[in-house]
Amino acid sequence: MDFIKKSAEFDLIGLGEVMLRLSPPDKEKISQSEVFEKNCGGSEFNVTSGAANLGIRAAVVTKLPKNKLGHYIARRIRYGTVSDDYVVWDHSENKRLGIYYYESGVYPRKSAVVYDRAAASVCSLDISEIPEDIYGKTRIFHFSSISLALGSALRETTLAVMKKMKENGVSTAVDTCGFVSILCILNNFIRTISK
Repeated sequence: MDFIKKSAEFDLIGLGEVMLRLSPPDKEKISQSEVFEKNCGGSEFNVTSGAANLGIRAAVVTKLPKNKLGHYIARRIRYGTVSDDYVVWDHSENKRLGIYYYESGVYPRKSAVVYDRAAASVCSLDISEIPEDIYGKTRIFHFSSISLALGSALRETTLAVMKKMKENGVSTAVDTCGFVSILCILNNFIRTISK
């Protein structure tokens, strides 16, 4: 892989939302459970923690609320052997952690997810909050199309970081999360109804 930068402090840095995941135990339904198990998740965190479990040096860039939930997520990031050096803390009055409820499926019932992520702290992440030294510290920069869809501020920040990474010889990996499929379906639908 000649296109990947040869040496850097990190092999992979991901940028995106890290959320609180609440799941009913024992394959129960969200609508029936009285208890939820907590964990953390999010596309970029899942990729960076998975890579770290394989021995890859990984870090995540995200913005968390400066409260007990944010500290829980930061601890879980470190527990997954992912660097939290680039976690930005939100001290604003409106600080908020995105949450998703995950219901594990049991045949024939499929898994289900309910998101509660509107106005999460990460949506206000600004490029000025990201240290300049990050751009030379990784071989691969990773983000998902979800980060581009969460709001204009995060989209602008993600694209600006990607540009600066490219200027520093860093390769980019993008998880389209089915986004391309959705666009193709939407495009076909628009063509069909416009006839």
